Amino acid sequence: MPPATGVYRNMTMPIGPVDQAKHTCSIERLSNLRLSLGLRWIVCLALAVVLAGPVSGVACADDAAADEETATDTEEQEEQAFVVPEGSPDELFEFIQDVMSKRGRDRESMFRSARAVVDAAQKIVDHEDADEDTVMQALNIQWPALSFLANYQADARQQLADLLERHSKSDLPRVRQFIELQQLKSEISGARTASAEEQQALIDRVMGIIETDGIDRSSYSLASSLARNIGYSDHPELGAEMYERLAKVLSKSDDPQFQQMADKAMGSARRMRLPGNEIEVKGTTADGNEFDWDQYRGKVVLVDFWASWCGPCKSEIPNMKRAVQAYPDDFTIIGINMDSSIAAMEKCIEQFDIDWVNLVGDEENGMGWDHPMATYYGITGIPTAILVDREGKVVSLAARGIRLNKHLEELIGPPAKIEPDDGGSPVDAEGDADPQEDGESAE
Repeated sequence: MPPATGVYRNMTMPIGPVDQAKHTCSIERLSNLRLSLGLRWIVCLALAVVLAGPVSGVACADDAAADEETATDTEEQEEQAFVVPEGSPDELFEFIQDVMSKRGRDRESMFRSARAVVDAAQKIVDHEDADEDTVMQALNIQWPALSFLANYQADARQQLADLLERHSKSDLPRVRQFIELQQLKSEISGARTASAEEQQALIDRVMGIIETDGIDRSSYSLASSLARNIGYSDHPELGAEMYERLAKVLSKSDDPQFQQMADKAMGSARRMRLPGNEIEVKGTTADGNEFDWDQYRGKVVLVDFWASWCGPCKSEIPNMKRAVQAYPDDFTIIGINMDSSIAAMEKCIEQFDIDWVNLVGDEENGMGWDHPMATYYGITGIPTAILVDREGKVVSLAARGIRLNKHLEELIGPPAKIEPDDGGSPVDAEGDADPQEDGESAE
Protein backbone atom coordinates (compact mmCIF):
# COMPACT_ATOMS: atom_id res chain seq x y z
CA MET A 1 0.00 0.00 0.00
CA PRO A 2 1.57 3.34 -1.01
CA PRO A 3 2.37 5.71 1.83
CA ALA A 4 0.31 8.81 2.38
CA THR A 5 1.38 11.02 5.22
CA GLY A 6 -0.42 13.51 7.39
CA VAL A 7 0.40 15.07 10.74
CA TYR A 8 -2.03 14.87 13.64
CA ARG A 9 -1.76 16.11 17.20
CA ASN A 10 -2.34 13.43 19.78
CA MET A 11 -4.95 14.94 22.09
CA THR A 12 -4.21 12.41 24.83
CA MET A 13 -1.00 13.37 26.55
CA PRO A 14 1.64 10.63 26.96
CA ILE A 15 2.13 8.97 30.30
CA GLY A 16 4.82 10.77 32.26
CA PRO A 17 6.18 14.26 31.51
CA VAL A 18 4.29 16.13 28.80
CA ASP A 19 6.41 16.58 25.69
CA GLN A 20 3.76 18.37 23.56
CA ALA A 21 4.99 16.23 20.64
CA LYS A 22 3.31 15.88 17.30
CA HIS A 23 2.86 12.35 15.99
CA THR A 24 3.17 11.50 12.31
CA CYS A 25 0.94 8.77 10.90
CA SER A 26 0.71 7.15 7.50
CA ILE A 27 -1.90 4.94 5.87
CA GLU A 28 0.08 1.86 6.91
CA ARG A 29 -0.32 2.89 10.57
CA LEU A 30 -4.01 3.78 10.60
CA SER A 31 -4.71 0.90 12.98
CA ASN A 32 -3.14 3.02 15.72
CA LEU A 33 -5.95 4.55 17.77
CA ARG A 34 -4.10 7.85 17.95
CA LEU A 35 -4.99 8.46 14.33
CA SER A 36 -8.64 7.98 15.19
CA LEU A 37 -8.21 10.68 17.79
CA GLY A 38 -6.46 12.80 15.20
CA LEU A 39 -9.39 12.52 12.82
CA ARG A 40 -11.83 13.28 15.61
CA TRP A 41 -9.80 16.41 16.38
CA ILE A 42 -9.75 17.50 12.72
CA VAL A 43 -13.51 17.12 12.38
CA CYS A 44 -14.40 18.78 15.68
CA LEU A 45 -11.89 21.60 15.27
CA ALA A 46 -13.14 22.45 11.82
CA LEU A 47 -16.72 22.43 13.05
CA ALA A 48 -15.82 24.67 15.97
CA VAL A 49 -14.26 27.16 13.56
CA VAL A 50 -17.38 27.03 11.43
CA LEU A 51 -19.69 27.58 14.38
CA ALA A 52 -17.73 30.68 15.32
CA GLY A 53 -19.31 32.27 12.26
CA PRO A 54 -17.90 34.34 9.38
CA VAL A 55 -16.31 37.72 9.83
CA SER A 56 -18.76 40.45 8.88
CA GLY A 57 -17.89 43.15 6.40
CA VAL A 58 -19.23 45.55 3.76
CA ALA A 59 -18.94 44.98 0.01
CA CYS A 60 -20.31 46.71 -3.05
CA ALA A 61 -22.97 45.07 -5.24
CA ASP A 62 -20.48 43.98 -7.92
CA ASP A 63 -18.19 42.44 -5.33
CA ALA A 64 -21.12 40.63 -3.71
CA ALA A 65 -22.21 39.18 -7.06
CA ALA A 66 -18.68 38.06 -7.83
CA ASP A 67 -18.36 36.51 -4.40
CA GLU A 68 -21.65 34.68 -4.84
CA GLU A 69 -20.56 33.28 -8.22
CA THR A 70 -17.21 32.21 -6.80
CA ALA A 71 -18.90 30.61 -3.80
CA THR A 72 -21.25 28.66 -6.10
CA ASP A 73 -18.35 27.36 -8.18
CA THR A 74 -16.41 26.43 -5.07
CA GLU A 75 -19.41 24.64 -3.56
CA GLU A 76 -19.88 22.58 -6.72
CA GLN A 77 -16.20 21.67 -6.68
CA GLU A 78 -16.47 20.62 -3.04
CA GLU A 79 -19.52 18.48 -3.68
CA GLN A 80 -17.68 16.71 -6.47
CA ALA A 81 -14.63 16.28 -4.27
CA PHE A 82 -16.71 14.39 -1.69
CA VAL A 83 -18.18 11.86 -4.16
CA VAL A 84 -16.76 8.48 -3.17
CA PRO A 85 -15.16 6.77 -6.17
CA GLU A 86 -14.98 3.13 -7.08
CA GLY A 87 -11.58 1.59 -6.73
CA SER A 88 -9.21 -0.64 -4.83
CA PRO A 89 -8.63 -0.29 -1.08
CA ASP A 90 -5.41 1.61 -1.86
CA GLU A 91 -7.24 4.09 -4.06
CA LEU A 92 -10.00 4.54 -1.48
CA PHE A 93 -7.44 5.18 1.26
CA GLU A 94 -5.90 7.87 -0.94
CA PHE A 95 -9.35 9.40 -1.41
CA ILE A 96 -9.88 9.43 2.35
CA GLN A 97 -6.52 11.08 2.87
CA ASP A 98 -7.48 13.81 0.40
CA VAL A 99 -10.90 14.36 1.99
CA MET A 100 -9.38 14.57 5.47
CA SER A 101 -6.95 17.23 4.26
CA LYS A 102 -9.79 19.41 2.91
CA ARG A 103 -11.75 19.42 6.21
CA GLY A 104 -14.59 21.51 4.75
CA ARG A 105 -15.46 25.20 4.32
CA ASP A 106 -18.61 25.36 6.40
CA ARG A 107 -20.87 23.21 8.56
CA GLU A 108 -22.52 21.41 5.65
CA SER A 109 -19.26 20.66 3.86
CA MET A 110 -17.89 19.44 7.18
CA PHE A 111 -20.73 16.95 7.37
CA ARG A 112 -20.19 15.94 3.73
CA SER A 113 -16.50 15.41 4.42
CA ALA A 114 -17.19 13.14 7.39
CA ARG A 115 -19.85 11.27 5.44
CA ALA A 116 -17.44 10.72 2.55
CA VAL A 117 -14.89 9.27 4.96
CA VAL A 118 -17.52 6.95 6.44
CA ASP A 119 -18.76 5.74 3.06
CA ALA A 120 -15.30 5.28 1.58
CA ALA A 121 -14.19 3.30 4.63
CA GLN A 122 -17.28 1.13 4.30
CA LYS A 123 -16.36 0.36 0.69
CA ILE A 124 -12.92 -0.72 1.88
CA VAL A 125 -14.40 -2.97 4.56
CA ASP A 126 -16.74 -4.58 2.00
CA HIS A 127 -14.09 -4.92 -0.71
CA GLU A 128 -13.32 -8.47 -1.78
CA ASP A 129 -9.57 -7.79 -1.59
CA ALA A 130 -9.66 -6.42 1.97
CA ASP A 131 -7.78 -8.61 4.44
CA GLU A 132 -8.01 -8.26 8.24
CA ASP A 133 -5.31 -5.58 8.43
CA THR A 134 -7.06 -3.52 5.77
CA VAL A 135 -10.44 -3.87 7.46
CA MET A 136 -8.94 -2.76 10.77
CA GLN A 137 -7.33 0.28 9.17
CA ALA A 138 -10.66 1.23 7.61
CA LEU A 139 -12.59 0.76 10.84
CA ASN A 140 -10.17 2.94 12.77
CA ILE A 141 -10.93 5.74 10.29
CA GLN A 142 -14.64 5.10 9.94
CA TRP A 143 -15.52 4.87 13.61
CA PRO A 144 -14.59 8.39 14.82
CA ALA A 145 -16.06 10.02 11.69
CA LEU A 146 -19.35 8.14 12.13
CA SER A 147 -19.36 8.88 15.87
CA PHE A 148 -19.03 12.58 15.03
CA LEU A 149 -21.97 12.44 12.62
CA ALA A 150 -24.03 10.50 15.17
CA ASN A 151 -23.98 13.56 17.41
CA TYR A 152 -26.11 15.39 14.85
CA GLN A 153 -27.81 12.89 12.55
CA ALA A 154 -30.29 10.14 13.43
CA ASP A 155 -29.35 8.01 10.42
CA ALA A 156 -25.70 8.08 11.52
CA ARG A 157 -26.71 6.93 14.99
CA GLN A 158 -28.58 4.03 13.46
CA GLN A 159 -25.63 3.21 11.20
CA LEU A 160 -23.36 3.20 14.23
CA ALA A 161 -25.67 0.75 16.00
CA ASP A 162 -25.84 -1.43 12.85
CA LEU A 163 -22.05 -1.37 12.63
CA LEU A 164 -21.75 -2.62 16.19
CA GLU A 165 -24.24 -5.40 15.56
CA ARG A 166 -22.70 -6.45 12.27
CA HIS A 167 -19.06 -6.57 13.32
CA SER A 168 -19.70 -8.10 16.73
CA LYS A 169 -20.33 -11.32 14.78
CA SER A 170 -17.36 -10.93 12.43
CA ASP A 171 -15.21 -13.93 11.53
CA LEU A 172 -12.13 -11.73 12.03
CA PRO A 173 -10.90 -11.91 15.67
CA ARG A 174 -9.33 -8.43 15.71
CA VAL A 175 -12.49 -6.90 14.33
CA ARG A 176 -14.55 -8.49 17.11
CA GLN A 177 -12.05 -7.23 19.65
CA PHE A 178 -12.27 -3.74 18.15
CA ILE A 179 -16.06 -3.72 18.49
CA GLU A 180 -15.86 -4.99 22.07
CA LEU A 181 -13.45 -2.15 22.82
CA GLN A 182 -15.81 0.45 21.34
CA GLN A 183 -18.71 -0.94 23.36
CA LEU A 184 -16.58 -0.81 26.49
CA LYS A 185 -15.53 2.79 25.76
CA SER A 186 -19.18 3.74 25.35
CA GLU A 187 -20.07 2.21 28.70
CA ILE A 188 -17.12 3.96 30.35
CA SER A 189 -18.17 7.34 28.95
CA GLY A 190 -21.60 6.86 30.53
CA ALA A 191 -20.29 5.54 33.85
CA ARG A 192 -20.86 8.83 35.67
CA THR A 193 -24.65 8.35 35.57
CA ALA A 194 -24.64 4.58 36.05
CA SER A 195 -25.84 2.87 39.23
CA ALA A 196 -23.33 1.70 41.84
CA GLU A 197 -23.93 -1.90 40.76
CA GLU A 198 -23.28 -1.06 37.12
CA GLN A 199 -20.17 0.90 38.04
CA GLN A 200 -18.79 -1.97 40.10
CA ALA A 201 -19.43 -4.38 37.24
CA LEU A 202 -17.51 -2.08 34.88
CA ILE A 203 -14.63 -1.80 37.35
CA ASP A 204 -14.39 -5.56 37.69
CA ARG A 205 -14.54 -5.96 33.92
CA VAL A 206 -11.80 -3.44 33.13
CA MET A 207 -9.53 -4.44 36.00
CA GLY A 208 -10.10 -8.09 35.13
CA ILE A 209 -8.72 -7.45 31.65
CA ILE A 210 -5.70 -5.64 33.07
CA GLU A 211 -5.02 -8.17 35.82
CA THR A 212 -5.23 -11.01 33.29
CA ASP A 213 -3.48 -9.57 30.24
CA GLY A 214 -1.24 -6.98 31.88
CA ILE A 215 -1.41 -3.22 31.47
CA ASP A 216 -0.53 -1.21 28.38
CA ARG A 217 -1.22 2.37 27.36
CA SER A 218 -4.62 1.57 25.92
CA SER A 219 -5.89 -0.34 28.95
CA TYR A 220 -4.38 2.27 31.28
CA SER A 221 -6.31 4.98 29.44
CA LEU A 222 -9.54 2.99 29.77
CA ALA A 223 -9.00 2.33 33.46
CA SER A 224 -8.06 5.90 34.37
CA SER A 225 -11.03 7.27 32.40
CA LEU A 226 -13.41 4.91 34.19
CA ALA A 227 -11.98 5.72 37.62
CA ARG A 228 -12.21 9.45 36.92
CA ASN A 229 -15.82 9.25 35.67
CA ILE A 230 -16.91 7.20 38.67
CA GLY A 231 -14.96 9.47 41.01
CA TYR A 232 -17.07 12.42 39.87
CA SER A 233 -20.33 10.49 40.13
CA ASP A 234 -22.56 9.96 43.16
CA HIS A 235 -20.28 7.12 44.27
CA PRO A 236 -16.77 8.61 44.54
CA GLU A 237 -15.63 5.89 46.93
CA LEU A 238 -15.89 3.37 44.09
CA GLY A 239 -13.66 5.60 41.99
CA ALA A 240 -11.15 5.84 44.81
CA GLU A 241 -11.12 2.06 45.23
CA MET A 242 -10.52 1.59 41.52
CA TYR A 243 -7.61 4.02 41.58
CA GLU A 244 -6.11 1.97 44.41
CA ARG A 245 -6.47 -1.27 42.41
CA LEU A 246 -4.91 0.45 39.41
CA ALA A 247 -2.02 1.72 41.54
CA LYS A 248 -1.19 -1.83 42.67
CA VAL A 249 -1.00 -3.02 39.07
CA LEU A 250 1.09 -0.03 37.99
CA SER A 251 3.55 -0.50 40.84
CA LYS A 252 4.25 -4.08 39.68
CA SER A 253 4.84 -3.12 36.04
CA ASP A 254 8.26 -3.49 34.44
CA ASP A 255 7.74 -0.14 32.70
CA PRO A 256 9.34 2.69 34.76
CA GLN A 257 6.74 5.18 33.51
CA PHE A 258 3.91 2.98 34.75
CA GLN A 259 5.68 2.61 38.10
CA GLN A 260 5.79 6.41 38.40
CA MET A 261 2.08 6.60 37.63
CA ALA A 262 1.33 4.39 40.64
CA ASP A 263 1.89 7.38 42.93
CA LYS A 264 -0.44 9.47 40.77
CA ALA A 265 -3.14 6.81 40.97
CA MET A 266 -2.87 6.65 44.76
CA GLY A 267 -3.01 10.44 44.80
CA SER A 268 -6.19 10.36 42.72
CA ALA A 269 -7.75 7.97 45.23
CA ARG A 270 -6.77 10.42 47.98
CA ARG A 271 -8.37 13.28 46.03
CA MET A 272 -11.60 11.36 45.45
CA ARG A 273 -11.98 11.02 49.24
CA LEU A 274 -11.49 14.74 49.94
CA PRO A 275 -15.15 15.92 49.92
CA GLY A 276 -16.25 16.38 53.53
CA ASN A 277 -12.68 15.98 54.76
CA GLU A 278 -9.74 18.32 55.30
CA ILE A 279 -7.23 18.99 52.55
CA GLU A 280 -3.51 19.35 53.17
CA VAL A 281 -1.84 22.22 51.30
CA LYS A 282 1.89 22.81 51.59
CA GLY A 283 4.86 23.95 49.56
CA THR A 284 6.87 27.01 48.61
CA THR A 285 5.36 30.28 47.42
CA ALA A 286 6.55 32.07 44.29
CA ASP A 287 8.56 34.49 46.46
CA GLY A 288 10.44 31.61 48.10
CA ASN A 289 8.64 31.45 51.45
CA GLU A 290 7.24 28.33 53.09
CA PHE A 291 3.46 28.29 52.74
CA ASP A 292 1.40 28.45 55.96
CA TRP A 293 -1.96 26.74 55.42
CA ASP A 294 -3.12 27.40 58.99
CA GLN A 295 -3.40 31.15 58.40
CA TYR A 296 -6.25 30.53 55.93
CA ARG A 297 -8.49 28.84 58.48
CA GLY A 298 -11.75 30.77 58.81
CA LYS A 299 -11.88 31.72 55.12
CA VAL A 300 -13.39 29.95 52.14
CA VAL A 301 -10.47 29.00 49.89
CA LEU A 302 -10.22 27.87 46.28
CA VAL A 303 -7.18 25.66 45.70
CA ASP A 304 -6.60 26.02 41.96
CA PHE A 305 -4.25 23.74 40.01
CA TRP A 306 -3.37 25.67 36.84
CA ALA A 307 -0.69 26.54 34.27
CA SER A 308 -0.06 29.44 31.90
CA TRP A 309 -0.33 27.14 28.86
CA CYS A 310 -3.79 25.89 29.89
CA GLY A 311 -6.49 27.73 27.95
CA PRO A 312 -9.44 26.74 30.20
CA CYS A 313 -7.39 27.79 33.24
CA LYS A 314 -6.90 31.30 31.86
CA SER A 315 -10.52 31.54 30.73
CA GLU A 316 -11.64 31.07 34.34
CA ILE A 317 -9.38 33.79 35.80
CA PRO A 318 -11.82 36.71 35.25
CA ASN A 319 -14.57 34.84 37.10
CA MET A 320 -12.19 34.03 39.95
CA LYS A 321 -11.11 37.67 40.22
CA ARG A 322 -14.73 38.86 40.34
CA ALA A 323 -15.43 36.35 43.10
CA VAL A 324 -12.51 37.67 45.16
CA GLN A 325 -13.79 41.23 44.68
CA ALA A 326 -17.31 40.21 45.69
CA TYR A 327 -16.12 38.50 48.92
CA PRO A 328 -12.94 40.42 49.86
CA ASP A 329 -12.96 39.42 53.54
CA ASP A 330 -14.25 35.86 53.29
CA PHE A 331 -12.82 34.28 50.14
CA THR A 332 -9.35 33.84 48.73
CA ILE A 333 -7.48 31.73 46.20
CA ILE A 334 -4.31 29.66 46.38
CA GLY A 335 -2.81 28.70 43.05
CA ILE A 336 -0.82 25.51 42.58
CA ASN A 337 1.18 26.38 39.49
CA MET A 338 2.09 23.56 37.12
CA ASP A 339 4.28 25.41 34.64
CA SER A 340 7.69 23.99 33.87
CA SER A 341 9.28 27.41 34.42
CA ILE A 342 8.71 30.20 36.92
CA ALA A 343 9.15 32.78 34.15
CA ALA A 344 6.14 31.44 32.23
CA MET A 345 3.99 31.66 35.36
CA GLU A 346 5.15 35.18 36.18
CA LYS A 347 4.38 36.40 32.67
CA CYS A 348 0.83 35.09 32.95
CA ILE A 349 0.39 36.56 36.43
CA GLU A 350 1.43 39.96 35.10
CA GLN A 351 -0.84 39.64 32.07
CA PHE A 352 -3.95 38.89 34.17
CA ASP A 353 -2.93 40.98 37.18
CA ILE A 354 -3.25 38.02 39.55
CA ASP A 355 -2.68 38.97 43.17
CA TRP A 356 -3.25 35.70 45.05
CA VAL A 357 -0.57 33.35 46.36
CA ASN A 358 0.89 30.70 44.07
CA LEU A 359 2.84 27.63 45.13
CA VAL A 360 5.60 26.57 42.76
CA GLY A 361 7.68 23.46 42.27
CA ASP A 362 11.38 23.16 41.63
CA GLU A 363 13.70 20.92 39.66
CA GLU A 364 14.68 18.92 42.72
CA ASN A 365 11.19 18.12 44.00
CA GLY A 366 9.25 18.33 40.75
CA MET A 367 7.58 20.88 38.48
CA GLY A 368 4.75 20.76 35.97
CA TRP A 369 2.74 17.54 36.26
CA ASP A 370 5.34 16.37 38.80
CA HIS A 371 4.65 19.23 41.24
CA PRO A 372 4.59 17.56 44.68
CA MET A 373 1.02 18.71 45.37
CA ALA A 374 -0.09 17.45 41.95
CA THR A 375 1.37 14.04 42.66
CA TYR A 376 -0.02 13.92 46.20
CA TYR A 377 -3.56 14.49 44.94
CA GLY A 378 -3.18 12.66 41.63
CA ILE A 379 -3.80 15.67 39.40
CA THR A 380 -3.89 14.48 35.77
CA GLY A 381 -6.04 17.25 34.29
CA ILE A 382 -6.26 21.00 34.77
CA PRO A 383 -7.86 23.21 35.76
CA THR A 384 -8.68 21.32 38.93
CA ALA A 385 -10.43 23.71 41.31
CA ILE A 386 -10.96 22.42 44.86
CA LEU A 387 -13.16 24.55 47.12
CA VAL A 388 -12.55 24.46 50.87
CA ASP A 389 -14.91 25.81 53.54
CA ARG A 390 -14.05 27.87 56.63
CA GLU A 391 -13.23 24.73 58.65
CA GLY A 392 -10.76 23.52 56.03
CA LYS A 393 -13.06 20.81 54.66
CA VAL A 394 -13.50 20.22 50.93
CA VAL A 395 -16.85 21.21 49.45
CA SER A 396 -16.21 20.61 45.74
CA LEU A 397 -13.55 19.12 43.46
CA ALA A 398 -14.76 21.09 40.43
CA ALA A 399 -15.60 24.62 41.58
CA ARG A 400 -15.50 26.63 38.36
CA GLY A 401 -17.75 29.15 36.65
CA ILE A 402 -21.32 29.14 37.87
CA ARG A 403 -20.54 26.26 40.22
CA LEU A 404 -17.99 28.37 42.08
CA ASN A 405 -20.38 31.31 42.29
CA LYS A 406 -23.23 29.20 43.66
CA HIS A 407 -21.01 27.47 46.21
CA LEU A 408 -19.74 30.82 47.48
CA GLU A 409 -23.27 32.15 47.91
CA GLU A 410 -24.20 29.02 49.87
CA LEU A 411 -21.10 29.22 52.08
CA ILE A 412 -20.84 32.99 52.57
CA GLY A 413 -24.03 34.68 51.44
CA PRO A 414 -25.08 37.06 48.67
CA PRO A 415 -22.10 38.68 46.94
CA ALA A 416 -21.45 42.35 46.54
CA LYS A 417 -22.44 43.57 43.10
CA ILE A 418 -19.19 44.00 41.22
CA GLU A 419 -19.40 45.44 37.74
CA PRO A 420 -16.70 43.71 35.69
CA ASP A 421 -14.39 45.74 33.49
CA ASP A 422 -14.69 43.30 30.59
CA GLY A 423 -18.35 43.85 29.77
CA GLY A 424 -19.43 40.56 31.33
CA SER A 425 -22.09 39.85 33.92
CA PRO A 426 -21.71 40.62 37.64
CA VAL A 427 -20.55 37.70 39.72
CA ASP A 428 -23.95 37.33 41.39
CA ALA A 429 -25.73 36.85 38.06
CA GLU A 430 -26.01 33.57 36.18
CA GLY A 431 -23.23 35.02 34.07
CA ASP A 432 -20.75 32.67 32.48
CA ALA A 433 -21.61 29.41 30.84
CA ASP A 434 -21.29 26.21 32.79
CA PRO A 435 -17.59 25.29 33.05
CA GLN A 436 -16.15 22.82 30.63
CA GLU A 437 -15.83 19.29 31.95
CA ASP A 438 -12.39 18.79 30.44
CA GLY A 439 -9.28 20.94 30.37
CA GLU A 440 -5.71 19.95 29.67
CA SER A 441 -4.76 16.38 30.47
CA ALA A 442 -1.57 14.57 31.36
CA GLU A 443 -2.93 11.16 30.39
